[in-house]
Amino acid sequence: MEQTLETLIAAAQAGDAEAFGHVVQRFWGVVRHVVGSVAPPQEVEDLVQDVFCFALRDLKTLRDPWAFRSWICRIASNRTNTWQAERLTEQEHRARVEEFDELHAPERAEHGFTPPVRAALDELTPEARAMLLLRYQEDKSHKQVGEAFGLSHEAARKRHGGLINKLRKRLNPEDVL
Repeated sequence: MEQTLETLIAAAQAGDAEAFGHVVQRFWGVVRHVVGSVAPPQEVEDLVQDVFCFALRDLKTLRDPWAFRSWICRIASNRTNTWQAERLTEQEHRARVEEFDELHAPERAEHGFTPPVRAALDELTPEARAMLLLRYQEDKSHKQVGEAFGLSHEAARKRHGGLINKLRKRLNPEDVL
């Protein structure tokens, strides 16, 4: 005998994982449709799982089991919008790093870097090169570099130290002069 949505929601709110599993099965397609209307196919399943994780976490706040459909759709919409905003932010950040890297490529060739140093810099990611160039060519502090990359002062300092260590391992002392 199939349980009503109201019964399943009440059981799930009381901690019944099996009941929540039945709710997930009933609404998977609905949530998938909401998420799939915005996200690319390769991201849909992960986002749908995220939605149900949020729903499970907040299920006790749902007062009316009959409102579950609109409630879960709202969570799906909010999660998808958040994902999209994060994705755009990452894409914009990558674009800015690549633009900065391309802008400074001639400087790496012209500003006294020895060929081994240029080669070592070229092996780094564009983001890593941009961090070092901001620090050394534009004389930015760790705090300023961190702000440019959305990092704390301490995270920027540690990443800078890691990049310097990577270059030290790659280069001989005579390569730098």
